[in-house]
Amino acid sequence: IKPLHIVFDGFRVIGEEPPINEEPDIIFSTMNGGYVDNNPTSPAVFTVGSRWYLTRLSNYHWNYGTGQPGGTIGLQLSSGNILYGPFEVTTEPGWYGTVPNAFWIVDKSSDPLLLSAGTYTIFDSDTESWSQNEGSGGRGMCEVWGVIIQ
Repeated sequence: IKPLHIVFDGFRVIGEEPPINEEPDIIFSTMNGGYVDNNPTSPAVFTVGSRWYLTRLSNYHWNYGTGQPGGTIGLQLSSGNILYGPFEVTTEPGWYGTVPNAFWIVDKSSDPLLLSAGTYTIFDSDTESWSQNEGSGGRGMCEVWGVIIQ
């Protein structure tokens, strides 16, 4: 029996895709090693030019060295206002393991989400503790991992 992977664009079934076999890459990142502050001043927006599988989202909540208990992360596609998530996060410590709950992580690697080409905005359930700095352009510090479909 051959497994079937149905592709759904949020409104209708648009075809079949085989499960991904490639290693994910960073699609978008605002992470950097600079001093951070809270509460992003600009949205975390990125554009992908073709369909892609989302495998991981990660937001950083340094929160002045205290971290922040996990919440949710999601994506919103600008064209059509399609919302993906919000997804409950797991947390990992930051700053060499000394800050609890600093990394908020959504792991979709066992069930990647097929997304269309477009411009996406990352949102976070606790923007007041979401880290940002000059190096991130005031955008929330985040990473998006996935596989681009050629």
